Amino acid sequence: MGNNGALGRRGEDIALEFLSGRGYRFVARNWRCRHAELDIVVEDGNCLRIVEVKTRMHGSIAPIENVGSDKIKMIIRATDSFVRRYNIEKEVVFDIISVVIGNEGYTVEYTPEAFNVLTKK
Repeated sequence: MGNNGALGRRGEDIALEFLSGRGYRFVARNWRCRHAELDIVVEDGNCLRIVEVKTRMHGSIAPIENVGSDKIKMIIRATDSFVRRYNIEKEVVFDIISVVIGNEGYTVEYTPEAFNVLTKK
């Protein structure tokens, strides 16, 4: 795994710890469908949260700024496949977690319901 892969994995580990601390129940990580991937899927009561994780080193562009319309469309398509495959009938929301790693640790910025689109079965 290259440096970007290791950095992304570390960010996802941090994000999972963060979500677990909020009481969310783990469902899936790095779920793949064709050319799409869902970083983290968790349950929050009657809600399924699809969490896109963006990780960067301190000083680079803000991670959340790397979630553009093409990425959002890909996440929505993958989510539709996930919901259909596992016959999920919960409300689906899309969150973003930005992890910025620096010399003295890291910061986490959580944006719940960052973009909302109803996923129909």
